Amino acid sequence: MATLTAKQESFALATVKGYPPLEAYKFAYNTENMSDAACSVEASRLFQNPMVALRIDELRELIALKTLFPLTERLTILRDIAHGTIESRASEKTGAIKVATEIIGDSAAIRKTIELEHSGHIETTKPIEQLTDDELANIASGGS
Repeated sequence: MATLTAKQESFALATVKGYPPLEAYKFAYNTENMSDAACSVEASRLFQNPMVALRIDELRELIALKTLFPLTERLTILRDIAHGTIESRASEKTGAIKVATEIIGDSAAIRKTIELEHSGHIETTKPIEQLTDDELANIASGGS
């Protein structure tokens, strides 16, 4: 995952959500004292920033993976690994149990409340730069 500022990450999320770069820029940054022309230039620069472009691609791939590889199918595979139906080492079984637990949110330490508000702010229980790719993809795809 590319290391971005919180504002760059917000821009990437808004872009993946379907906002054009100008609107994504206004979503992520304080543009109160900027003209649309200035915002458009900055949005274009940000959109072409290699780290931001990479992050946008990563988020799009995560959303595609979640769409093409449904949660139930992922959990079934993890269950089969954990139960030994699929040949695996002990460490892989433990890892499968941990990942499945994270996916279904069975652990209080893992549960998070994440909302994407219409106001253009992302409300989370931890800083945006600490959100996992799955959490960000979930926000970007409109999940909760």
